[in-house]
Amino acid sequence: KEIRADLYQGLMDSIQAGESRASAVGKRTVLPASFVGGGRNMKRRYMDAMALVQKYGKPDVFLTMTSNPK
Repeated sequence: KEIRADLYQGLMDSIQAGESRASAVGKRTVLPASFVGGGRNMKRRYMDAMALVQKYGKPDVFLTMTSNPK
C-alpha cells in the first residue's frame, strides 16, 4: 500500500548523474535453467522437443489438457 521510494534511489542517482545507457544502470542477474519461464528454460524445453521430433518424427496429434485442482 505504501510506495517504497528508497528502492528507486539508485536509479534516480544514475539519471541525475547523466547516465543515459540503461545497460550501465543496475545489476545483471542470470537466472538458472530451472527457473520456469526464463529464457534458458524455454530454450532447453525447445531443444528437448526438437530432439524428440528428430528421433521419432513429426507428431500426428498435438493435444493439450488442463485441469482445475478444485
